[in-house]
Amino acid sequence: VTISVTASNSGGSSGTYNIALKVNGNAEDSKQVTLNPGESTTVTFKYTPSQEGTYTIDVNELTGNLVVNPPPAGGLPIGMIAAGGIGAAAVIGAILFLKMRKPKEKVPEPTVIRLTSDKNELYGDGKSTTTIKIELLDEEGKAVPTPNDLEVNLTTNMGHLPKTVVIPAGESRGTVTLMSSTDTGNVKVMATAKNLKNGLLNLTFIEKKRYCMHCGARMPPDAERCPVCGKMPPSGKDVKKCPNCGAIIPATAKFCSECGAKQT
Repeated sequence: VTISVTASNSGGSSGTYNIALKVNGNAEDSKQVTLNPGESTTVTFKYTPSQEGTYTIDVNELTGNLVVNPPPAGGLPIGMIAAGGIGAAAVIGAILFLKMRKPKEKVPEPTVIRLTSDKNELYGDGKSTTTIKIELLDEEGKAVPTPNDLEVNLTTNMGHLPKTVVIPAGESRGTVTLMSSTDTGNVKVMATAKNLKNGLLNLTFIEKKRYCMHCGARMPPDAERCPVCGKMPPSGKDVKKCPNCGAIIPATAKFCSECGAKQT
């Protein structure tokens, strides 16, 4: 008997496909076809039944029954397809659609964390802030979204910022706010996450100079009274602008609290 199928590539890529013939569940033969998108070909198998009976024919899960009857007097055996009507006489014909799939492209994943800030220096006054941007990059330095929600842990030796930030799946960046402390010096901010190289950011907390508005003496950042004259900073609704630095100070101030310039 002749068993044939038409194989058609209905996919968008060229590829090779294996077509296998089974009879009664036993592998009998197989052939490979290589097709371009939209291309078709006919694959043919030959099979000789060994005795009378019903044979189950399977070509890549396309099935039919081959019935071999005893020969009439003086004639030859007659083969018939009994199930499904997928063929006639001793020929099985069917269409086998093959979809050649493209190999899955490797999706890039982040490998390193980069930290950047909109300021390199902050006043160590306990209230100045800067925005720190957290970016997920690949080995080439390109921004790459995280496939799953990513928890990034943050630490700093000075100042205050959240301990963790979650970058949602599909995103490649997040932000946090760092607030200065009243200390001054070099600041190191580190970001860590599972399977990623750490991110490190260096900043500096600088001293914000402060002057007594009564006598012009330097005052510590957290002092309430002037250590020289003992007076509290003046207050009042009326204000003026320092002609030296432009700071807004009380109208009664004799010295600028920001630059120490004497007021006229």
